[in-house]
Amino acid sequence: MYYFRFITNIDKWIGKPGVNLTVTDLQVEAPESVTEGQNVSLTCKSSCALTNRATFIWYRNSQPLTERRDRNNQLLLQSVRREDAGRYSCALHGHSYTSPPSAHLSVMSVWADETQTTFSR
Repeated sequence: MYYFRFITNIDKWIGKPGVNLTVTDLQVEAPESVTEGQNVSLTCKSSCALTNRATFIWYRNSQPLTERRDRNNQLLLQSVRREDAGRYSCALHGHSYTSPPSAHLSVMSVWADETQTTFSR
């Protein structure tokens, strides 16, 4: 509970009732592994309830994927390519907080001798 206090050279005021502050954490969830050509879905999870009008922004390697802004908390990558590899994070549009890059997408080649790595959290 937080209270506002105003102090002037004439008087003091305290705002009651106070304001409850809730901290929201965002986290990216991803599957364990992905292979070139597969579809993969990443989910931006919140530790608190969000309004139905919440709009999500997705980032890869700290760069916004502006075409991915959506009211859906999922990012669908269709027919994954090596270029899709990177660190993914999400944010709520209009807010300054961005999730930590909690999902690292690595793409495995369909050819065994070209295998890279898998997702790690």
